[in-house]
Amino acid sequence: MRKQPLLYRIVDTGQRLLVALYGGKDDNTLNSLKFQLFTKLFVKANFNLVSLPLTLEAARKHCFRAYLQIQVWLDQVMNQLKWGWQTTKHGLAPITTIKDPAPQSLLIDIFYKCAKGCRSTCSCRKSGIKCSAICANYKGLSCSKVPPETEEQMLQLSENHEENR
Repeated sequence: MRKQPLLYRIVDTGQRLLVALYGGKDDNTLNSLKFQLFTKLFVKANFNLVSLPLTLEAARKHCFRAYLQIQVWLDQVMNQLKWGWQTTKHGLAPITTIKDPAPQSLLIDIFYKCAKGCRSTCSCRKSGIKCSAICANYKGLSCSKVPPETEEQMLQLSENHEENR
């Protein structure tokens, strides 16, 4: 029997632990469990995206950083940039994920239509979702027109989305 590569074992163990912490079954993956919980929680009035588990890609980066920390405690010298960290102008910062939290079309449909802030006509509220940092117009407790990308890029995304409908 051949041993699994180290990276695979780290991610697999981390995924199994996170699935168990979120009450999943042994045969669940993080992504399938996230979807199950999303569909279950979405119908509730007090639905909160933060209560969902990480995606597998985000968990992978977290597991790499946790493994690196253990190795540091064991006095092993390792390259942090290969284990979930990136260099920024302020020093090292964690890489939280390399994938979008959802398909771009879904993000545009739900989160980028609150042009006048979070009011009763806001698409976030209509979807039963609290405005959050991924909402294009979110700023603290109230929304403002500050998208995560430039307005030109958001306009282009919106136009592309409309063309594909």
